[in-house]
Amino acid sequence: MISRLKPGIVDPKLEPEYALMRGKEILNISLMIIIARVLMLIGNSVNEVSKEKIDSFTLIMRATGISLHALLIFLQYKFPAKFYKYHASLLTTCMLPDQIPFLA
Repeated sequence: MISRLKPGIVDPKLEPEYALMRGKEILNISLMIIIARVLMLIGNSVNEVSKEKIDSFTLIMRATGISLHALLIFLQYKFPAKFYKYHASLLTTCMLPDQIPFLA
């Protein structure tokens, strides 16, 4: 039976299988997201170098977000059965440093 209050399956026999399967899915999706973020960082860096106007604060904040995302992927890879429940909320916080330069 699927619980409506927390993600996952409440049946103790099926929960470990579900956790591993869901952990692999989350890892694959997260890898695709970080590849897109790295490509955007490279594109923005090339654009700023070509304009000869380098905004180091923006690049540092984006690199920080990508580093946090890489740490999150490592944790998901190392502990897939326990970490899949928290991945989405932590991924959201990893994307916040990318938005800080636009708020300032």
